[in-house]
Amino acid sequence: MYYSDMELFNRKLPPFIKRYRLKRKLTQSGLSAVAKIDYKHIQVLESFRFSKDPRISTIRKLSRALNVPTHDLIERCFSEEDPSDENELPKVV
Repeated sequence: MYYSDMELFNRKLPPFIKRYRLKRKLTQSGLSAVAKIDYKHIQVLESFRFSKDPRISTIRKLSRALNVPTHDLIERCFSEEDPSDENELPKVV
């Protein structure tokens, strides 16, 4: 099956966010507080229920809160990497 770049990004973003969040020992509520993003928005992003592409400002807030460089998060979502592979988290900045 062929996915457009944004479809691929939107399919891979939720598990990456959840994986980074859990690795940093944050709850959705904790990530929400650190990132200054509404808790419900975190839930929607992690559950594949978002209807629009996430804004870059949201991606930046999340990456900062998770201590992951924004470009690393975006690159990994566009790569063929499996989001469930826990061995390859980017280094904390």
